[in-house]
Amino acid sequence: IQAGNQRFRGSFSGDGTRLVTATDEGPLQLWRLNESNLAFEPADELAPASAGFHTALFAGAWAQTPQIVALAPHGLRIWTRTASGEWNAAPDLTPGTDADALWALDHSASRLAVTCPAEAQGRYGLCLFKLAPDAPAVEKSRPLHGKPLRSIDFSPDGRTLLTAAGDGLVCLWRPGSNLETSCWGAGGSAGRPVNQALFDAQGERILVAAADDAFRIFARNGNLLFDSSDRDHSGRSGQKTHNSGVVAIASSRDGQTLVTADVDGRIAFWDIETWSAPRLAMIRRQDLEISDVLFSPDDRKLLTASLDGTIALWDRQTGEQLADFAHNAAVADIAFTADGQRMMSLSVQDLSARLWSLQPVTRISHTLPD
Repeated sequence: IQAGNQRFRGSFSGDGTRLVTATDEGPLQLWRLNESNLAFEPADELAPASAGFHTALFAGAWAQTPQIVALAPHGLRIWTRTASGEWNAAPDLTPGTDADALWALDHSASRLAVTCPAEAQGRYGLCLFKLAPDAPAVEKSRPLHGKPLRSIDFSPDGRTLLTAAGDGLVCLWRPGSNLETSCWGAGGSAGRPVNQALFDAQGERILVAAADDAFRIFARNGNLLFDSSDRDHSGRSGQKTHNSGVVAIASSRDGQTLVTADVDGRIAFWDIETWSAPRLAMIRRQDLEISDVLFSPDDRKLLTASLDGTIALWDRQTGEQLADFAHNAAVADIAFTADGQRMMSLSVQDLSARLWSLQPVTRISHTLPD
């Protein structure tokens, strides 16, 4: 899908057969994949351009109760598809969000966390929207950070939110409980920004990518388990693995592999025997800063997206690059379809959303006669 010369944000359904897009000058549009020609075709116009929605995404289970959520400066709107195939819109929820807002869905796609200014001047927090079709609601966090947030993640059980920000802090917030929000410094001794913080697949550890050229692993209580800043590629002290800010981090679902990536395009694969002593397995790289790292649903492959417009598919065990894909500008978002057979990508700068097959293609050749 090409959006023309407009600001563009969109989202694929989990099976890759639907796409919803929001643009500056166009409607909030739902697209459907035509499998016969592998092209997306317009399906439903959900809202006119005058509605002002800047972000659109899928929520809910597509095969059960599919929902589409759109964000705008005036609030959030939820559409639910009925049994007859129509889309019904619920009344808007407030507060609104700006066009650069970060968001994250929990694993059941029933709750949405969005960055929003907290009540205290100059402080930043989260708005949590419950997306229940019959009773949507919003809950707002207390002020969490002194600088804008850089990442949001839900714990695997969906009960806890994890944030990271430019103030060098990571914070844990458990909505609807009496537990106090906990925050601690994760950006190194100089308090450098934290670019990303994620839960591991078990929800027991917190993985941090920091601007001080290091990554760190914490227990949920804030205890530091590992700091890469004093290790070289072999695990010896004195040198660092990354020589530029670490911007992306991901762990496999089985907890045995960790991948970190930096501003220079370096990608490090780590073997995890114990979380307190990851062992570097191999180094790979792309040409520019890595914007995203993602394991496949079966844990056997890995995608990395770069600001150079390329996406690389890697074999997790060997580090072999299996394929590469390209946009005409920096890649903003990547995702596997639920079955792992296709990959979805989005570039805000080249104004396109693309769906790729990950199945190897047999090369067709013909031997010329002598």
